Amino acid sequence: MAAVVEERPGVAAPSPTAPPPPPPERRSSVLEAGAEVAVILLTVTAAISLLRLFTNGSFLDRVVLAAVLAHALAWICRRLGVGMGGATLVSAIGLLLFVAYAIEPQTLSNGLPLAKTWHVVSTDLNGAVTRFNTAVPPTPVTRGFVLASALAAWVCAFLADTAAFRLAATIETVIPSFTIFLFGSVLAYNRNRLALSALYLASVLLFMLLISVARSEESANWLAGRKGPGSRALLARGIGIGALAVVVAAALGPDLPGAGNAPVFNWRAKDSGPNSRTTISPLVDIRTRLVDQSDNELFTVQSSSPAYWRITALDKFDGKIWSSVGTYKPAGGGLPSGVRSRAPSNAVTARFSISGLSSIWLPAAYRPTRLDGIKKVRYDPESSSLLTDADTSNGLVYRVESALPQLTSTDLSTAPPVLPQSIIEKYLALPDGFPSSVVQLAQRVTAGAATPYAKAKALQDYLRNNYRYDLNVPPGHSDDALQRFLFVTKRGYCEQFAGSYAAMARAINLPSRVAVGFTPGQQVGPDSYRVLDRHAHAWPEVYLSGYGWVAFEPTPGRGAPDEQGYTGVTPMAPEGFSPPPAVATPETPTTTGASAGSTPNPRTATTNPPAVKTSHKTPGWETALLLLGLIVVLLGGAAAVGITRRRRAFAHRRAAAATAEARALVAWEEAEEALTLAGHPRQRAETPAEYAQRVPIPAAVSPAPMAILAEATAAAAYSEDGVGAEDAAAASKAADEVRGQLASRATRQDRLRWALGFKTVHEPEAPKIRPV
Repeated sequence: MAAVVEERPGVAAPSPTAPPPPPPERRSSVLEAGAEVAVILLTVTAAISLLRLFTNGSFLDRVVLAAVLAHALAWICRRLGVGMGGATLVSAIGLLLFVAYAIEPQTLSNGLPLAKTWHVVSTDLNGAVTRFNTAVPPTPVTRGFVLASALAAWVCAFLADTAAFRLAATIETVIPSFTIFLFGSVLAYNRNRLALSALYLASVLLFMLLISVARSEESANWLAGRKGPGSRALLARGIGIGALAVVVAAALGPDLPGAGNAPVFNWRAKDSGPNSRTTISPLVDIRTRLVDQSDNELFTVQSSSPAYWRITALDKFDGKIWSSVGTYKPAGGGLPSGVRSRAPSNAVTARFSISGLSSIWLPAAYRPTRLDGIKKVRYDPESSSLLTDADTSNGLVYRVESALPQLTSTDLSTAPPVLPQSIIEKYLALPDGFPSSVVQLAQRVTAGAATPYAKAKALQDYLRNNYRYDLNVPPGHSDDALQRFLFVTKRGYCEQFAGSYAAMARAINLPSRVAVGFTPGQQVGPDSYRVLDRHAHAWPEVYLSGYGWVAFEPTPGRGAPDEQGYTGVTPMAPEGFSPPPAVATPETPTTTGASAGSTPNPRTATTNPPAVKTSHKTPGWETALLLLGLIVVLLGGAAAVGITRRRRAFAHRRAAAATAEARALVAWEEAEEALTLAGHPRQRAETPAEYAQRVPIPAAVSPAPMAILAEATAAAAYSEDGVGAEDAAAASKAADEVRGQLASRATRQDRLRWALGFKTVHEPEAPKIRPV
């Protein structure tokens, strides 16, 4: 017995030893799936690039999950034949559910997102907008930033899917993810820049390669006389060239001539030169510390004298918040002086060890004069602020020498009201529409003061004696918040006291700014201090001619060391050492009472003791299951809608066929559609008669109904006589028979898949072998 391979006319027989190539439809399906994954990678890598904006990656799981779920919903809508309007609605509902159950689960009422949830969402987004105006990357992760990032990733995913698979627009598909990537690149500063850029570039090249090959495979004509390379060869070549391009760009790009030169347009810092670094207020970075009052250790200090450990000063008030833009230049060793003071000073040497500050600013006593033990540091003489070029200051150890001015009320009383023009222009500015009531209050409080120093002290004493320290107030210094603090609530914490003082001082021509930093902290040894989150502080500084920037303390219960001589405020005694607090989970934060010598925390003075406080927050696993259940319900509803729509379309198609010819053609469409879903589509350029002759064996259907359908279709499409009513009825019956035979041999899963419009993919058929 010999065996030969049965050959089709005009098609070369494959080698008996070589595996047959997959059919075109299977190759196309694989390429389409690859393109789907590539589009998802585009959005995911763009979301990952946001790592450069935050101090840690705790936000990433929810943002990536948002991107993947948005792509999944868009894919399901396309597979179910849902139009653009319906897909947009489904995606919007999915986004709202994701926000409620994945980002704001603590706001649910009996497991449902009601009014409280959307109020908190609005509050968090508004907070994120406010913090965005002042935060400096890398900034701490807040719920508002997570929410905004997840929203951006979701919208980006929906737009990319629409552009790629509904509009077939390759370049437009990249634009949404590139917008997110560019946003992170513009705001971030040299953090994992090369690695994240290479990752995003690789995802873009992979997407463009897969989508191009998939579309060329889809539109290729197998009858073309001269074939180009196959899709597999194109993919192999494209991946190799793309990988080489990414490696070359990452390895050689930073070393190209001119790569390190100053930019043509330095958007980071105008008129500041190539070695400068512009940044803005850290107030948002420490606002959580101001309010939460936690015992998380930030840094330790070994100092010859206690002091306020200052970070920077904020010099701009836009009517909503205090901020600053400083020009930081490389520094080390001796530090340049900004505004000089004729007052005598004490030299203080402090050694800082940063552990959990998670910021780019470096604390120091004011005014630092020398820095040792650390490299890649920048300094702004005007604000006397230090920052590191590293991603975070955590782990850094350095030594700072500072000159602490020794001021007295007698000396400061001699400061004249004459001011330099540069000070007037920058430190007396107030926003348009500044409340006249605040100006009048400042004038009334200082009416009896004859000198700038007397006015500055009068403002301090007024706030200390007439307002109450309270952490249970919203943050911010907008005009409304300023008036509410001064005239309505008369309570707040250091942020309100310092910001209000500085605004009132400017209203009476006292140049002022807001300093941000920390109180001395816990004393753990003769010259050692341990600074915690709850030691975060803000205080005002006033410019007095001849003495430079002078600190005042309007916040009740606070007092800087060595300032009693001119402020009249008793210095805070450094806290005695206490053991580190027990580690608390995020769901049940540890609550501690005030240590000796510290200002009591109003948030701990509650009628319910912390020991019996019950948390009603939904456990993480229950939230995850609830979210999963809602997604399943949503997908089930979408599937039911899709099945219903397909059935209605089927019935409508038959009802709309008014003539015998139309009914015969509809019958053929129904049979071909069923066979295609079952994994046996008609090949390109295959006639109905050829298809009817080939498909019965692999599809396991009877040849007779297919022959009836092919004959009726040919007559309806090409015959002058057309078909009669009986022939059309026979074609419809044959189509029902084909569909019934396919359904009877299919599994339940296959029938559900077909009802949803999903195709079955079969392994390639082996060549037929017949005995001779």
